[in-house]
Amino acid sequence: MAAFISRTLEQAITTRLTGEPRKIVLLYGQRQVGKTTLAKHILEKMKEYEGNLAGFEFKFGNKEAKTPAAWQETYPQATFQTINRDNWLRFVLEREQI
Repeated sequence: MAAFISRTLEQAITTRLTGEPRKIVLLYGQRQVGKTTLAKHILEKMKEYEGNLAGFEFKFGNKEAKTPAAWQETYPQATFQTINRDNWLRFVLEREQI
């Protein structure tokens, strides 16, 4: 397995996720460029914030995502939620109050 290639963006993302006020971070781009690898790498290094850890999967339609098995096994006390066309606005507005 190849070693993780450190990216300049990693520190900016980590700062936004853990700083005050916390920010929502959307990581997007073309296929096969390392988005999931970067997200996993950052998550492995992050600590729980105020005892809470939450995972989200964003869908363009209104489908629900299945909680990934690896997520459930690694973080059994964490929550997982699908953000889709039906609930995205509520999700954003709730986070604005944090």
